[in-house]
Formats: sequence, C-alpha cells, structure tokens
Amino acid sequence: MIAVKKLFFCVVTISVFLCVVMYCLMQRKNSQVIRDSVQYGSRVFTPDRVIENNLNDLAHYGLSQLQVDSFRNDSASPALISRQNISFYQNVKGLGMDSQMTNGVPIEAHRLAMTAIQNVEHINIGDFVKMKADEQNSTYIKALKLVGYTKRLPTVINIGAKKAGTTALQIFLSSHPQIASSLNHMEIHYFDWNYDKGIDYYRSRFQYSKESQEVFEKTPRYFITEEAPRRIKEDISPNVKIILVVRDPVKRAMSDYNHVRWVKRSLSTQLALREPHTEDTFEKTVFTKNGEVNADSELVHAGKYAMHLKRWLEYFPLNQILVLDGIELSTYPLTQMRKVEQFLGLQPYFTQEHFGYHEKLHVYCLVKPVNKCRYNSNHKSPEIILSDGLRNTLYDFYRAYNRELEEMLNQTFAWSNL
Repeated sequence: MIAVKKLFFCVVTISVFLCVVMYCLMQRKNSQVIRDSVQYGSRVFTPDRVIENNLNDLAHYGLSQLQVDSFRNDSASPALISRQNISFYQNVKGLGMDSQMTNGVPIEAHRLAMTAIQNVEHINIGDFVKMKADEQNSTYIKALKLVGYTKRLPTVINIGAKKAGTTALQIFLSSHPQIASSLNHMEIHYFDWNYDKGIDYYRSRFQYSKESQEVFEKTPRYFITEEAPRRIKEDISPNVKIILVVRDPVKRAMSDYNHVRWVKRSLSTQLALREPHTEDTFEKTVFTKNGEVNADSELVHAGKYAMHLKRWLEYFPLNQILVLDGIELSTYPLTQMRKVEQFLGLQPYFTQEHFGYHEKLHVYCLVKPVNKCRYNSNHKSPEIILSDGLRNTLYDFYRAYNRELEEMLNQTFAWSNL
C-alpha cells in the first residue's frame, strides 16, 4: 500500500513538473514572438505569419508587392526571417528607430540594410541601438542606399479622372512586382493642394524602391488642375508617363456627387472644405434654376475630358499618355492591364487568375496575390434618379466634348454618343 502511494506521489510530482516546464516554454515562445515582431510604421507582423506562408496578408503590413512575390517564389525566403536570423528584424521601437524613418521600407530592403550595417559598415546591432536618433537615421539611410533602395520621384502618374476607375487601376497596378507606390497607396495631392511643401516633401511620400522599378502615384484631381502638367514636367521630368482613365461623364458626375456628399458627412472639415460645392440634390448641383447645365460646377467641369486633355498635350506628347476606358477596365481588367504593362515597358505579370468577378457588386476585383476590391460599403449612396429630359440635357452638353476626345485619340467610347 505504501509503495502504491509513493508511486502515485511520484506520478503527480512528475506531471506537475512537466506542466510547469510546458508553461514556461510556451511563455518563452510567446515572448520570443513578441520580440520577433517587426514594425513598419504602425503595422506589426511576426515571423510565424511568414513561416506559415500567410503571404496574402503581407501586403497589408507595409510590404511592397515585389517582396510578397519574392517570398512566395523563393523557397529559401522563410529561412531568412526564421528566429535563427531574426537579428535582422529587431522590433523598430526596440531599436529606438523612428517609425517614420522605416515607413515605406520593403522588408527585403530592411533585411539587406541591416545586413549592410553589420557587414559593410561593421556596426553591430548593440552599437546601432545606442546611437543617437540623427546618427542612427543617417546610418540606416546610407545602408538602404548601399543596397540600392532610395526614395524616388514618380515615373508614372495616374492623373484622373476622378470617379472614373482610378482606384481600380491603382489596386491592380500596385500588385505588379515592378511597381512601387506612394506610402499606403495614398493620393498625395502635391501638384494641386500641397505644392508649397516642396519637392522633398513629395519625394518623402513614396516607398523606398530600386531603379529597376517604376514609381507610381495616383491623384485624380491633377487632371483638372491647370498648373499640374507644367509643374510635373518642370519638377519631375518631361519623360514622365501619364495614365488617364475616363468613363461616361454623366455617370462620373453622379458618382462624384455621392462621393463628395459622403466626404462632407464623414471626414475631416479640412478635407470637406476642399471638395467641390454641392447642393442638397444632384439636380440642383449640376443644373441652374432655369434648367440649363451649370457649366461652372466642378462636377460638370471635370467631365470635359477633351478640354482638359488639350492642356496636358501642351506639355506631354500623346505617346506618353495612355487613356483607358473605366468601363473596359472594370469589365475586361486583364486586357486593360496588359495595355498598361506594354505602355510602361513592364514584364508581363497579370493573368486571368489575378481577377475575380464579384457577383454582388458586379465588378472585377483583385484576387491574387491578395483579395482586394475598390468597392467601399461604408459610403454606399442611393442611386441618383434623373428624369429622361434632364439626363438627355446632360448627355447633349457632353456630346461635343466626347466626340472631340475620340478624334484626338483616334479611339471610340461606347458612351460618347448617348
């Protein structure tokens, strides 16, 4: 009986000991994962996520699409960010590094830069951590340059038109491995609203990129900003490539109206003040009291595509401007993106597998390498209903501009003679 009790006591003791050991190991693992977390700006991910091949999530954590694809295609890549090599991926805050300094740095560039700091500059991580902020910043930027990454001005700009399909183009094009974009794919509005901040500010708003990549920006309001084409040619290069997306100007105006009303309801006062003036109905906004088209309304003005394009052609030749039909882009995305690839001299990348039709929204979305759609359910607006008479008045107003656009481009649009 005593022997049985001793055996039972030993089993219980060993079980408790094993439980304590397992708990400690789990805590150590969790701590290691936290230490191994990498922060880019406000985004954090852990090596486990990469090791587990959750690659579709990476684009949402500040990585360029080039790096997402490199991780997918290089079987050795997961090892690069395993815990054995995690010294290259120290937590940015833990290093005392300014998060703004690393904002827009692709993870591969960060890895190479930290390697260069240790192996080229011969600075160990401990000494790097102890550097003053300015010295640390200059060391890090120098290392990025050593491995071929700098912040560069755009080589291709999507100038508009607003609410014509520019967001879809941005989502699709930004997934191409040879494209680097603005930080968080935001519209910079440099050549219309922020020009007084200077060219260094503009450059700072882009991801770090290599010379082999095209740098892409989208700000649709550039198209109707009179100073924009001159400023772009003088401040960036006369060789910048321009992409313009157009659509049925009446439907564009309706979409713009709904967008403006949503902005004024939902976003900051500063942004709302910059939006076009609107009345409480679309009809009151685009028509005068006597029923004529209000040509002074920005919503109407933006659809005079031929008039605006003439101004751009004063600064850039037509062979540097690609004009896409927004309806074609949403209906046949592969065909249109191949046109973009050819125009920019990019390697063929897109296949039909990259696009999927959303049955509910009736639009094509990006489904590979990440699922992303331009549709935002948070600002869905009611359909604008116009009488046949008012609708025809608007189409009559735009018809001459539409025909002139077709003649300028030697290109036809299904909506030009509606």
